[in-house]
Amino acid sequence: MTTKNLNRTFGVEIECYAKGHTRAQIANRISLITGLEVTGTDNYVTRGNQTWTVKYDGSLSQRPSSQYIGVEIVSPPLKIYNGDGYNQVKKICDALEEIGVKVNTTCGLHVHIDSSDLTFKQKKLVAKRYAKFEDVIDYFMPKSRRRTATRYCASLLHQQEGTPVQIINQTLDKINSCRTLTSLQNMFGEPYTGNRYAKLNFVSPYNTIEFRHHGGTTEYTKILNWITLCTQMVEAGHNNKPVKSICVDQTHTRTLQHRFKVFMKPLSSNTMIIKYFKSRMSKFLKEDGVPSTVGGTFLINRRLRQLYNTTRG
Repeated sequence: MTTKNLNRTFGVEIECYAKGHTRAQIANRISLITGLEVTGTDNYVTRGNQTWTVKYDGSLSQRPSSQYIGVEIVSPPLKIYNGDGYNQVKKICDALEEIGVKVNTTCGLHVHIDSSDLTFKQKKLVAKRYAKFEDVIDYFMPKSRRRTATRYCASLLHQQEGTPVQIINQTLDKINSCRTLTSLQNMFGEPYTGNRYAKLNFVSPYNTIEFRHHGGTTEYTKILNWITLCTQMVEAGHNNKPVKSICVDQTHTRTLQHRFKVFMKPLSSNTMIIKYFKSRMSKFLKEDGVPSTVGGTFLINRRLRQLYNTTRG
């Protein structure tokens, strides 16, 4: 029987650029618009915050103009299944639109989902599901967030080599062999940026799983749907829904659309969520073309990683 933790919480971190001289000034404007308690700080780290916080983020280095400064809007823990958490997110998004913030490819949306009730084995199920279907999830995102396009959002598959099926199965096997959260995270992160800078972060100090894949946005609908999908992946792990290796004897091409259906089947009976992400995928496939598939010869090998690391300096 599928169950869910009614006390599960989430948090969001919205990266953007806002007009203003100080983060305290920007926080005050957002607070006046929303009626929420919002604090501003030039510190990079905020731990245990119980209010919305406007903070510094060093990755936001491409300001639209000198009038803007990079900010990260961080929520307190909010209830997923009850309370006014989503209403608060909506108020913040509306306020950010009102004050005219901007996002670009340096910005990301990070979602934390409470994982305090998951065992280590169940957390590994979340990692395995994400790794197996990373190519699908990539096409919910713009190009700037796919594969290993950004140093703060490394692919879960980047340390493996071989055919696409071999790479996925190698990753699943290595996840199975991990004995600690640190060893699990070390599989994903880039050594020169810190192991937490991957599409999933299992070593958050808040006892959460951090989903770092999504591109920067202040649009409430995008944020709401991504929170929902991230929650469903955590709940699937909590309910011990298995993630199997891909059969190497299957030689037919596995299209992205087919893999989308396989990915979504154990997660959601919510037709609106399925329709939303199917539409996102269709949009990017139309704009960017159909990628090579898991039945083809796509993905990452040693030479591609060398070229990628060389171009990044």
